[in-house]
Amino acid sequence: MKITNSLWLIASAFFFSCLTIATKLCGQSFSFFEFMFAKYVLVTLLTAVLLTAKHQSFLPKNPGLIFLRCLFGVLTVLANIILIFNMPAAIAQSFNYTASFWVVLALCFSSRSFSIAVLFPLFLGFGGILLVLNPQMNGEILTNPLTPICVAYGLLAALGMLVLRKLGEKHEATLVTTFYFSLASAMVGLIGSLCTDDKNLLSLFADPFLLLAVLLTLLFQIAKTFSWQYGDSALNSIYLFLGAPFVVILGWLFLNEMPTAFQILGIVFIVGSAVSSYFIISKLKKNR
Repeated sequence: MKITNSLWLIASAFFFSCLTIATKLCGQSFSFFEFMFAKYVLVTLLTAVLLTAKHQSFLPKNPGLIFLRCLFGVLTVLANIILIFNMPAAIAQSFNYTASFWVVLALCFSSRSFSIAVLFPLFLGFGGILLVLNPQMNGEILTNPLTPICVAYGLLAALGMLVLRKLGEKHEATLVTTFYFSLASAMVGLIGSLCTDDKNLLSLFADPFLLLAVLLTLLFQIAKTFSWQYGDSALNSIYLFLGAPFVVILGWLFLNEMPTAFQILGIVFIVGSAVSSYFIISKLKKNR
């Protein structure tokens, strides 16, 4: 059953890639706080309708874990939208795949038996980040304001995935988790819009790309939450990387964006670091 549930992550990777393209298109007209509010307030309403239709309770079984999911999730959304608005879609999404080697780093410090082999994917992924942000290697990465956001994005994504896994172990309903995450994101988007004097909130709801992004967000969040809560973590770690080719193809078709050769190499390093980290950790566990 866990293997079947993990298939939802393939759908999640595709929806996330489509969402990245839709977000990029919305970024041509609206600020990221406006977009965040309008998208997630509609997702919250749709999730509430689904909960009501299924006669499910809105009360979470694990409020502490739900709070952590909202905290890490909202910060991940902020970092994701900022990067998409300011970088090519495929490049921005590639930093989502750095989450795996953050998990590896945590295992290095928490494990009693440390192996130097687990450091390989960390250096490989870091090299990929250097190539993506600064393919000419001229030192620009040190002054690039997006660098800390890129690093934080992967770390926050990793923490969010671990919390989702814990919620699955506690048998928290997928729709309840999605509802509170969407509600928290909408509230942060609204507060950010009001504080930055954005005045286009109502006009957002007439934008066709925003409505498309809402639908994709709902599908992505439900598929991602379900797969991490009830799927197999090992398979999830592999299926997650399918988003990389999806977004490259979609970015080329709809945005005429194509990464440079060095940036493609950087994406390969990032994805490769996550894949290798999974196999290295799995082998070490079997040998113990």
